[in-house]
Amino acid sequence: KSINLDEKWTFRRSFLDSVGMLEQDPGEVVNLPHDGMIGTPVTPDAPAKSDSGYFVGGLTNYTKYVFIPKEWENDCVGLKFDGVMMNASIDINGCKVAHQNYGYAPFYVDLTGYVTFGEENRITINTNTSMQPNSRWYTGSGLFRGVELCHGPRVHIVPDGIFVCTKEVADGYAFLEALIEVENATLENHLAEVTVCISEEGKEELLTKTKRVIQINGGKKETARIAINLENPKLWDAENPNLYQVKVLVKDLGVYRTHLEKAKVMTVDEGVTLLGVRTITADAVRGLRINGKEVKLKGGCVHHDNGLLGAVSFDEIEARKVQKLKEVGFNAIRTAHNPPSAALIEACDRLGMYVFDEAFDAWGIGKRAGDYSQFFEANWEKDLTA
Repeated sequence: KSINLDEKWTFRRSFLDSVGMLEQDPGEVVNLPHDGMIGTPVTPDAPAKSDSGYFVGGLTNYTKYVFIPKEWENDCVGLKFDGVMMNASIDINGCKVAHQNYGYAPFYVDLTGYVTFGEENRITINTNTSMQPNSRWYTGSGLFRGVELCHGPRVHIVPDGIFVCTKEVADGYAFLEALIEVENATLENHLAEVTVCISEEGKEELLTKTKRVIQINGGKKETARIAINLENPKLWDAENPNLYQVKVLVKDLGVYRTHLEKAKVMTVDEGVTLLGVRTITADAVRGLRINGKEVKLKGGCVHHDNGLLGAVSFDEIEARKVQKLKEVGFNAIRTAHNPPSAALIEACDRLGMYVFDEAFDAWGIGKRAGDYSQFFEANWEKDLTA
């Protein structure tokens, strides 16, 4: 289960490094997504000048108390972030559990070994945008894309671990390959049954169901590769954004030694994602082709901010942005110059928009003094994978 944690965080300016500061500064209650920069004063001598819209970066922190039920004690618990701006440190009950420099990359933090089950747990997230100038545009700051609490069994689907790609469309079928990444957070080897179900988005009728059994050793991750044949597929393109729902079930069958020792209680983890069935090819003779048809990209460079609302990303706002672009004839977006929010990507899926998804503005060579180039060598692989 993914539980939305966007309501009622306590927001403060400065770093929170002790419980005593909670008493010194009561802060203000905010809901996420939240931009900690947009409401601050602008000044002509801001370090980043027009790059940041004359806003000044700084230190901010967010705290929230979350009750973790006692009955979750044998399960896994974590936090899923779609992006935190930036140089974020995540603490649980005063223990630092993760650090994330890049503000635009999603990341997951495993809290299982840090939380106290059956009690309130304090989540503290510090962010730092004080190294200005750090970008060639307005970044915003803080928890600008929301937070989810994840809870599941020890044998579970890795967060964002469901991938389905279209290998070929021919003879009335879409030949798909599902890659399901499964983690075993126990100390023993387990067998798991992985089932992939596909239906049209918004409809209950099951179109196809395929399963296989895999072994996941203790403390490891394995990928289940499953071939799926979808009959009479409705293809996705910018003019016809047909979508399917992919539902994955992972059933823990039990411990596997020389034979299977069946679990007394078979836990099941579940994950859902959207799928657009389409093929993409590109060559120097025929150009870009979607589903075998030539496509000319008519697009624009779109930054992640939402004007007067700052850097916050809401589903409705991102959908409106995509719809407005489609109305004037665009069929493509280049995300300038970083990965967009999950909300924007879903809007493009649903409304029909091709995406040129940029990874970083600054790679090994910097463009601004505090930009991502200082973290690139150490973090590029982790952030690009995310």
